[in-house]
Amino acid sequence: MPITLAPISRRQFITRSLAGLAGALIAPRLMGARPAPDQHRFALLADTHINFKLETRDRNSNMASNLTRVAGKVASLDSLPAAAFIVGDLAHQTGEIADYEAFTALLDPIRGAGLPVHLALGNRDHRTNFLLALPPNQPPVVNRCVALVRAERANFFILDSLDQTNTTPGRCGEAQLHWLTAALDANPNKPAIIIVHHQPDEHDPAKTTGLVDARELLAVLRPRRHVKALIFGHTHDWHVTRQNSLHLINLPPVSYVFTAGRPTGWVDLQLEQTGARLELHASDSTHPEHRQPLTLSWR
Repeated sequence: MPITLAPISRRQFITRSLAGLAGALIAPRLMGARPAPDQHRFALLADTHINFKLETRDRNSNMASNLTRVAGKVASLDSLPAAAFIVGDLAHQTGEIADYEAFTALLDPIRGAGLPVHLALGNRDHRTNFLLALPPNQPPVVNRCVALVRAERANFFILDSLDQTNTTPGRCGEAQLHWLTAALDANPNKPAIIIVHHQPDEHDPAKTTGLVDARELLAVLRPRRHVKALIFGHTHDWHVTRQNSLHLINLPPVSYVFTAGRPTGWVDLQLEQTGARLELHASDSTHPEHRQPLTLSWR
């Protein structure tokens, strides 16, 4: 399924920018030769919530403007990442086709810098509309947008926790967990990083706002020692915790926060030989957690 937006050429990017498509800004460096990307560096984004009406605001934030700024910053890094990941809730509320068209256009600076953009779906997305907006490929799991993205120092496993559009909880489902189990067991010789939109709350499934089948997912991940981290969004917060030596990385939203004082922005992931380094790039550069590095050691 269409889980990756491929890079676009400089000519495509410049042509679209000059036409004013989605208000994209031309970064001066994109006019010249592309620098070689850092194969161990990745940009992590979540909860963009793009509405096709680009002036739309939610919780006093303009989501399109926020994504435009983040995309420009990622594309202008001195050392470019190898790829970007966007962890669900790509669309604002109900995942309209026009939302995905606007969302894709806003990513032109990142794609124009030569980066692929890997996507996960969340509860504000609409799978059918997503597939209509982006031409589908053959899915490894029926009716789920999942993927395995290989990097030199880790494998990324992208899951699809969209259960019902515009309903808060998410679900992986038996078929997807079966695919994940088989894919993890077939790739045991490299660290595995799992990406899913919903948080893995092990609460009563009838009451959780996260993954209804979090216990089942964690039962797959915990005993497989090559699984090192689980990355998710959904809560519109930024924090990193550890459970049974498995790192849980809750990404900040690009769009807006639920709690005043928490940061919006994106996270810089640098894979190392025996762990990883995380650094928040807050939209507000005066936020106390902006550019504060976190070092993770793999189990």
